[in-house]
Amino acid sequence: MISACAVTALGGCSWYGFGDTKKDEMTQELSERARRSEEAGDLNKATDSLSRVAQIDTADVAARIELARLHREAGRVDEAIGSLREVVTLTPDDSRAWLELGQLYYQKENYASADASLEAALQLDPQLISALMIRGEIEDRRQQETRALEYYHRVLSLEEIHPPALLKIARIQMRHNESIRASVLLRSVCYCRGATPGQIAEARWLLGLSYGQQQRWDDAIESLQIAVEIMEQPGADDLYYLAYAQYQSQDSIETTKTLDRLFALQSNHGPARSLKRAVDWQEKQLLGEIQQTSAVRAIPPPPPLGWAQIEGNARVANQ
Repeated sequence: MISACAVTALGGCSWYGFGDTKKDEMTQELSERARRSEEAGDLNKATDSLSRVAQIDTADVAARIELARLHREAGRVDEAIGSLREVVTLTPDDSRAWLELGQLYYQKENYASADASLEAALQLDPQLISALMIRGEIEDRRQQETRALEYYHRVLSLEEIHPPALLKIARIQMRHNESIRASVLLRSVCYCRGATPGQIAEARWLLGLSYGQQQRWDDAIESLQIAVEIMEQPGADDLYYLAYAQYQSQDSIETTKTLDRLFALQSNHGPARSLKRAVDWQEKQLLGEIQQTSAVRAIPPPPPLGWAQIEGNARVANQ
């Protein structure tokens, strides 16, 4: 018999007990073989064994749930969808199965099928936060921001401080240059005890961008620096935002340090090269080497997209 380690979703270890109803010896043996194969790390053998169980017992829901999980962990999304479709056919009142099916369709960017599956899940359980979040993300990707906000706010009506929903709302607000409103939400994520390091880094980053929109450069620098420290591997574009804020704050020393770090990652970063020329000109002007009225000056560096053209900013766009 397979040990019964029950869960409610495909995401974790979850061997359902097949002993609740009497099985013939063959299905019991195959189920046990599948369990041992997974424990040994052989997902293919485990999948083969469970597939045979499902073929022998066409009404075995638990085997199909396990089979979907194994397919998903092995990256076989289409096969996982097939197993879950059988599950919801056998047990149409299983909201978690509908949710998992919707998640897989969303992963495949099949938004129409994802919508239908998630709506079925929400009809059974209107408080499924994961389903509400995915439906909001689908509407966001369709550029239906009003409808997306409706789903995110439904999440907040169930959980007042829900970092993923707050971050999504803040992104939409920033795309419409509502940086002051976004800042309020982002600060609540920054100081939320339940937020993950990744969510805090994202909130700090977006908060830095929102301060940049407001030309609060010192605040932008502080928030962006915290975000960069939390990031495991900040990229050249990440560092350019920080360097640009430091340049606007007229801190040429810190700007140069950040640019040196940037060039170590990408020596041919065009905007950063323009910024470096502007910093050099700024330093020479401060030292009196260049007259204020001199016609020879560096071309001003291009501002990052987050501050120049918010709609085009990849970090604020849908994710």
